[in-house]
Amino acid sequence: MAISSSEIAVSNSSVVFRYDTGWNLVGTISHPSCAGIHDILYQGDSIWVTATRADLLMQFTRSGQLIRYYYMRLPSPALEAINWKAPVLLHPSDIEEGKMDLRNPKTHDREAHNRTHINGLCLLPNGEILASLGLLASDLHMNLIRAKVFLSKIGIWDYLLKINNGFQHLIRGSNKNQRRLVVQPVKGSSAVLKVDSQQNHTLVLFLKGMTVPSHSLLTLPDGSIIYLNTTEGKAIHFDIREEEILSATKVTDGFLRGVAYIGENNVVLGSNQEILLFDLQDRKVFDKIKITDDLNESIYDIKILPNDFSLPPISLEEHFLNSMGYDPSEIVLKRRNYHR
Repeated sequence: MAISSSEIAVSNSSVVFRYDTGWNLVGTISHPSCAGIHDILYQGDSIWVTATRADLLMQFTRSGQLIRYYYMRLPSPALEAINWKAPVLLHPSDIEEGKMDLRNPKTHDREAHNRTHINGLCLLPNGEILASLGLLASDLHMNLIRAKVFLSKIGIWDYLLKINNGFQHLIRGSNKNQRRLVVQPVKGSSAVLKVDSQQNHTLVLFLKGMTVPSHSLLTLPDGSIIYLNTTEGKAIHFDIREEEILSATKVTDGFLRGVAYIGENNVVLGSNQEILLFDLQDRKVFDKIKITDDLNESIYDIKILPNDFSLPPISLEEHFLNSMGYDPSEIVLKRRNYHR
């Protein structure tokens, strides 16, 4: 989700839906190169989008025209500093013309194109952007993911997972994120990069030993940054100017994702079906709010709704259908045919 002074945007995997303050649909954004969307951010009259499936950071006008993009796996001093590289699979014409429709999973190998897992954005006071490369994966890591996909297709993954979960519970305790993974594959890393208007990528934070992606960047009023180490359930508070981690506080064993500032040195964090209220000064969770008991639901993002915005509809899908007369999933098909 993203909020500007006059509208709110909500995204699914391949479409950004723009609403006015009363939740009337005012436009959509979709592009063949933009898929696996994990975060969006308003900057002036534009919207930044993380196209996670393609390792792309993309900037669109509000009407959906592509302004610029950054292919995050291109060689840069930031990636050289952490000794990470991956094959360059997309070239400028591929991206700009959308030659491969990445919104359709049948057109490509997802594991080949998603290697940085760009999944978080925040805006610095000077207009520069911080981007989260949530899980920088090695070739070995991606091959293990492909093995999981293959074992799922032939029907034995669930059986292996049950055996593994029992074994991991005995040797690793109660960390739910760790138990999801089969016999602990090779670990990856997370990085936060600063992206300026000249396409320079500067490394500002690097975390090793990640087994799931890190998430959710937030700029605090004093200019410091919150970043969520989802693997270890820690809230990372760091000073970008001093290049210093101020604190790294364990807050949950759940899936940590989503953060918003609510004033008085307090932030709210998402953890599976719960919202955690966290005091930055005392470095502790002082309250929890249960959102749902449904284990198939999880908090992905948290934003503060301005007072002049109406409350959202109970179901955005039903609201869209009633107002537009067709299912939102039809948008990608219409755009794809138009592109051709």
